Amino acid sequence: FTTVDKFINGSYGNNVFKISIKHNGRDLVEGIDYMVAESGGVGTGYDTVILNFAPKARSVLVADYVLRA
Repeated sequence: FTTVDKFINGSYGNNVFKISIKHNGRDLVEGIDYMVAESGGVGTGYDTVILNFAPKARSVLVADYVLRA
């Protein structure tokens, strides 16, 4: 899925930020359960989450992420 906004996934300033994804209340692990990508190419900003499984129709996916100021 894609997010409406570009999110930070890595270092920004002196901090490290990572998107957090939950599927039906369970924390997913980046690199195992999902990957993040930049739909516009390298350097355009992260806005895509690719799940490594197919969620069922009534699944609840929640994404928590940080935007640049």
